[in-house]
Amino acid sequence: MALSLFTKHFAEFASLTTPIDHNLGLYLTLAQIWQGLEKNTGHENPETSQKLAKLTQNLALWRELNGEFSGFNEVKWFIIKKDNDSVKLAATKLLKSDWLPDYNDNMFTEWYLKQLISIRKLGSSEPKL
Repeated sequence: MALSLFTKHFAEFASLTTPIDHNLGLYLTLAQIWQGLEKNTGHENPETSQKLAKLTQNLALWRELNGEFSGFNEVKWFIIKKDNDSVKLAATKLLKSDWLPDYNDNMFTEWYLKQLISIRKLGSSEPKL
């Protein structure tokens, strides 16, 4: 359902034809949706896997050329990379900074970050929103 809605409203992003600049949040969200599809179905779809690999490679290249992502996007990146230690560090860094969550976007972002930190300590899976 999430992929259908994303594709309906952001077709140009789902086709990976729009530049990454200024669209990082959307592309990181799309990568998480594709990862979730593979995780929840229990098997890989070759088309989805190819798109996810291409998108992850494009995001990694952008990050290499431009430096780390800002704010919550950095946390999302490490979730996509499945780097638990970096997820915990990035979430902690974000919460200790002067960053403020955008409650109009998601009123549970701060809670989610705190859950990521505590879950990563315990080695559990990612919290559901």
